[in-house]
Amino acid sequence: MDVKRVLILAFIIMGAVEVTAEFYALQTIIYLSKPWMMIILMLLLLKSVNLKTHRSNRFMLLALVFCFFGDVLLMIQPSSEGLFIAGLFTFLVGHLMYTYAFYLDTQTRFRSKWKSAHLLIPTLLVMHALLISSLMIDNLNGIMMVAVLVYVVFITIMGVTAASRIRDGYTLDRIMLLMGVLLFVFSDTLIGVTKFIDPDVPYARPAIMIQYLLGQILIILG
Repeated sequence: MDVKRVLILAFIIMGAVEVTAEFYALQTIIYLSKPWMMIILMLLLLKSVNLKTHRSNRFMLLALVFCFFGDVLLMIQPSSEGLFIAGLFTFLVGHLMYTYAFYLDTQTRFRSKWKSAHLLIPTLLVMHALLISSLMIDNLNGIMMVAVLVYVVFITIMGVTAASRIRDGYTLDRIMLLMGVLLFVFSDTLIGVTKFIDPDVPYARPAIMIQYLLGQILIILG
């Protein structure tokens, strides 16, 4: 078995452990397993691509680094609003790194003409952002409102940039990456719903992590 397959298998096993720990609220297991997710993906990326050949790959690696620190901050945040905002900011920077990597790897320039079929997913993403923002805004104030709304803007931009790559052709890698980004968006949406709209959504924590982990590995494999 080659190294890439071993890393993918390790990610699946560690992900299963983490999701199970989320389901049963086993906090110690979560602390031990969650940080390894991004470390394994960093190793998978390093094994799969040449950082010197394509600048976009370096920004993909930076995105994973910021996601790692975002995971750690949000993992320990329940006792501190400041840590939640710090985690939000760290993920925001990660989204910017992903967005720029997607842009660099897109052959059709973003500003060039879009066909109507290419506008469907970006339009739905913008509508989704407006809807979730309108639902959360009554429970936001001060710095938290600014942080959350700015975050929604930038994760939407990441989604639109990923969707714009489809204009280069409907290949498996582009579809996988777009699916990964959409799962990332859905995962963060559920976080927003449980924190600012309805904290009693059943099985929210394992659902968030399943979407997040699937999203991240699809982005890297794509």
